[in-house]
Amino acid sequence: MRKFTLIELLVVVAIIGILSSLLLPTLGKARDKGKAAVCLSNLKQLGFAFNMYAENNNFFAPFTSRDGGGRNTWDDYLSGYDGRDAVANLNDGAYAKSVLGESYAAVYRCPSDDVKRDLWGNTDVVGRSYSITQMVPGDGNPRFLGMSSGTETRNFGDLSKPSKTITLIEYHDTLNALSQGAGDDRRVIQYKGKDDIGETPHDGKANFLMADGHVAKYTFLQTLQKSDGSIASTSDIRNTIWDASK
Repeated sequence: MRKFTLIELLVVVAIIGILSSLLLPTLGKARDKGKAAVCLSNLKQLGFAFNMYAENNNFFAPFTSRDGGGRNTWDDYLSGYDGRDAVANLNDGAYAKSVLGESYAAVYRCPSDDVKRDLWGNTDVVGRSYSITQMVPGDGNPRFLGMSSGTETRNFGDLSKPSKTITLIEYHDTLNALSQGAGDDRRVIQYKGKDDIGETPHDGKANFLMADGHVAKYTFLQTLQKSDGSIASTSDIRNTIWDASK
């Protein structure tokens, strides 16, 4: 039996190394696409939960935080509709990951979200990757025209363009945790801060749940495009998909 020479073995190792260098980026991209697909699926499921909640609550979206002084957030109100037991209005503060486990309420976490949660020293929390868009009562400020804030929330029946209105955004942040009011509602300037430092989750784009239940993927700049084709500023988001008052 002929034995391989050292040179032949080195050539084989080199070829394997070259093939690996060519395949690994492709495998990495496939993995990233898979994570983005799961994220999209999560948001679609949350869209169904929003719809079921609204049907039972006169078509209003869920509240965000501090309802009556507590810490019940929009995800608390969706419990009972999202595959969990109904716990809305019962939980006051973030859920403990050590008690509930890593997989608890997984629909609220994008697989691409690897940000470590730390709520002022408390790391024993269940992460949440999504935030509802922020509004102010009476729509008095053109920076805050989203779906919900505090005890004020939109009625889905009043939306004139639900397919062009954001309900949930991806917001992977250290303070964004399930049933926690620090990251539950976010506005455009906060999302811009993530985009500015390259934290838009999926190759410069992110998944957005729209008010009609479908999920769209946009760059940050695309979200600022007005209905007339011009680009809005972060200080005035009227007639963009951030605007739930239009």
